[in-house]
Amino acid sequence: VDDQTYMYFTSLHWSLTQFTPASMNVSAANTSERVMSILVLFFAMVAFSSIVGHITASMAHLQNLRGAQMKQFWLLRKYMKQRHIRRELQLRITKFLEYKAQKEHDTVHSSTVLILEHLSEPLRKEP
Repeated sequence: VDDQTYMYFTSLHWSLTQFTPASMNVSAANTSERVMSILVLFFAMVAFSSIVGHITASMAHLQNLRGAQMKQFWLLRKYMKQRHIRRELQLRITKFLEYKAQKEHDTVHSSTVLILEHLSEPLRKEP
């Protein structure tokens, strides 16, 4: 392996260790290399934090959506129990509403696709 290939893979190895808890025996030897190390570490920290933040926000949003639906089904069960609805009918009602909720979740309505407002009239009237 020639010297340039070795240097390339050493640089790649160093850059990957900046994003992970791994270590490497290459370290900054002068001020400019130290500044570069600091900049790469700072960028890695910001990028990682951003990714974790986005994942956390997405998970919280999904939990909130699921929580609202779960509350509705909890209220439905309570409602049916208070009115002494037969267990068989309760199951049928619950299964039907679960099916409808899933179908509604899977369907994309035109009102949610805001970009459709920019279509010309002739295109809107196309079958």
